[in-house]
Amino acid sequence: MILAVIFGWTDYVSLDSFRAHQIEIVKFIQSKYYLSVLIFIGLYVFSTALSIPGALILTMMGGYLFGAFLGALFSLIGAIVGASILFIAARSAFGELLKPKIGSSIERMRNELTKNAFFYLLFLRLTPVFPFFVVNIAPAFLNISFSKYFSASFLGMIPGAAVYALMGSGLNKTLVTDDGFDKIPNVSLEFLAGLVGLAVLSLVPIVIRRWKNKGF
Repeated sequence: MILAVIFGWTDYVSLDSFRAHQIEIVKFIQSKYYLSVLIFIGLYVFSTALSIPGALILTMMGGYLFGAFLGALFSLIGAIVGASILFIAARSAFGELLKPKIGSSIERMRNELTKNAFFYLLFLRLTPVFPFFVVNIAPAFLNISFSKYFSASFLGMIPGAAVYALMGSGLNKTLVTDDGFDKIPNVSLEFLAGLVGLAVLSLVPIVIRRWKNKGF
């Protein structure tokens, strides 16, 4: 993580950097498609395992470069592999180094995760109650099995990956302008559909909270 900051790797995980190099990136993908897929997944794994901010931006880039479906698929693979590496690292000798970074969040999770690990972890993946980094490693410290962690994480990441990749697939009419996102002449249907999906995802915590309050 320190090396990523020192050498400026985090600067590359941004829309500004992507816009500056998008022509070269697209040409590279067209000439070396399978290698570019491996590089994209590897970059996603790397950023997730080192908890470098930018997962949403990477997912949108994946949708732009590979299309909504494949972009979501490649992002999901990278996210779940990176999260699994971080989970395993937290169970190893690195755990003592990682534990202080999540602070008191682990105590707020302890009760629910120990009683209903799979469904609560699924809920945490669907809703941004805690930072992504915290959700990745807290279950490791609470002795949640890897199988529950993996399956709940995989299912919970699907909606977000699909929504942001769909938004990314509609960015072709926004990235080509120099006016940023304030003045967009033509907004694609994919981008609008992604915004609708994002709005639906934002309602999930409210629905689940009301569902729990009614005692179902």
